[in-house]
Amino acid sequence: MSKLHWKEAINCCEFMRKKFILSVLNIVTLCIVISAVSIFFVNNSRWIGLVLIILSLLCIVSLIPFKIKLRSVQPDIIFGLIDNGILAVMAIFGGHFRRCRWQCCNRRHRRDI
Repeated sequence: MSKLHWKEAINCCEFMRKKFILSVLNIVTLCIVISAVSIFFVNNSRWIGLVLIILSLLCIVSLIPFKIKLRSVQPDIIFGLIDNGILAVMAIFGGHFRRCRWQCCNRRHRRDI
């Protein structure tokens, strides 16, 4: 290889390294923001639906710096909607039944005293 080819290869490796670091930084930032907002709003359940929608839009907007088209992640979005929708509904039912069971057990215990 001539010197020109080696310089191009080195420039390409540096570009890929910078892009990798930017990708990792993007993922870590998203994880921190999503975790912080979720922890903050977990006790204020009135706003949690709106917060989850805003966080999902934030994840979609994070595709812009990498020039990823929305069409290429469409299957992931559809799977996430179905999967998280089912999990959210089951978690709501589970929390409701657990709370009802706890209240019923608590009433029985009060009657025994």
